[in-house]
Amino acid sequence: MTEALDDARGVYRQAEEWMGTLATSGVEPRVIVVAVLQAATDKLIVGNGVDPAARYLRSMADQVEKFGPAFLAAFHSEGR
Repeated sequence: MTEALDDARGVYRQAEEWMGTLATSGVEPRVIVVAVLQAATDKLIVGNGVDPAARYLRSMADQVEKFGPAFLAAFHSEGR
């Protein structure tokens, strides 16, 4: 795949590891997800503004609904 997707996979693996460490130390999974999503949303808003961030998040939700397992497979394929 593309270099950007490969880079994203690497960051994904690091984030997944970090979230796993938090879970093993007793942080509830839903708390981890809320915190990570909020941090990502903050980055989007600060870097791009409210409207572009909202459009991007809506687009991500649409992709999850439309492609489901195939959407996840992009990160779970090569290199795992």
